[in-house]
Amino acid sequence: MTNHAAILRARRKRAAWGDDERAIYTRHRWQVEGARGTAKTLHGLARAIRRGLENMKIQALLTVIAMNLKKLAAALMLLVCSIIEDRAARPTRASA
Repeated sequence: MTNHAAILRARRKRAAWGDDERAIYTRHRWQVEGARGTAKTLHGLARAIRRGLENMKIQALLTVIAMNLKKLAAALMLLVCSIIEDRAARPTRASA
C-alpha cells in the first residue's frame, strides 16, 4: 500500500514544490483541517449514518449547512448585541 503508484506520484510532486507552493498548502491545510475536525468531533461527521456514497454526500452537506447556520446565528447575535449596547449608551432625552 505504501508503494502504490498514486502515492509515489504524489510524493514526487510534493518533493518538487517550491517555497510558494509550500506556503499556500500550509495556509490551506490550516484552514480546511480546522473545519473538518470541527465537523467530525462536534457534528457527527466521523461516522456515516447510512451506507453509500450518495448518502455520505447528503450527510456531509447537511453537516456543512448546520455549521454555516451556527456561524450565521453567532454573527447575527453579535450584531444585535452591538445594537442594544449602542442604544443603551446613548444619552436619554429628558421630556420637557
